[in-house]
Amino acid sequence: MLKVVYRTETYGEGDWHVAVCPDFGISRTGDTPSDAAERAESAVLGYLRACERDGVLDHVLDESGFEKRDGAWRLSPRAVAEKTAFIGDGAADGGGSEWRDYIVKTKDGLEIPVKRLTEDDMRRRLREFEVKYGMTSKEFIAKYNACAFKEENPDLMDWAMHCHSAGRLGILD
Repeated sequence: MLKVVYRTETYGEGDWHVAVCPDFGISRTGDTPSDAAERAESAVLGYLRACERDGVLDHVLDESGFEKRDGAWRLSPRAVAEKTAFIGDGAADGGGSEWRDYIVKTKDGLEIPVKRLTEDDMRRRLREFEVKYGMTSKEFIAKYNACAFKEENPDLMDWAMHCHSAGRLGILD
């Protein structure tokens, strides 16, 4: 029996929730957090079984950042940093001035440098999206969660990420 230890993140509000497995790029929705998590777990299991059946499981796990430790495939230790790229007019200054450096300590005492927006910068960024697209962030996230946007637009994914973070901080107006 092979053991694979992976991550899932569950978020959402009201009647809509999503569970994401960033290690394999798999996500599923559900009516409750546990429903979404169960669906994501089932999808990951199906994916791993298909990889095993096709004889590529070790390669997929290795390429996905896993390593074999203590008889199980586990994520390789890593430092996570959120980066920002500014593209277009005015981007020559390198951007990123609204991001602040923080150190997060893991349970094992590993210090991981990360960058986070301050609450004021988060509110400012949400207002920029609201003005650009002519709707509130709450209206947007309801439409986004209902899959109302058909076009591929990186702005919308960025806005959704900011809404999710703002919701967790309790600052989504």
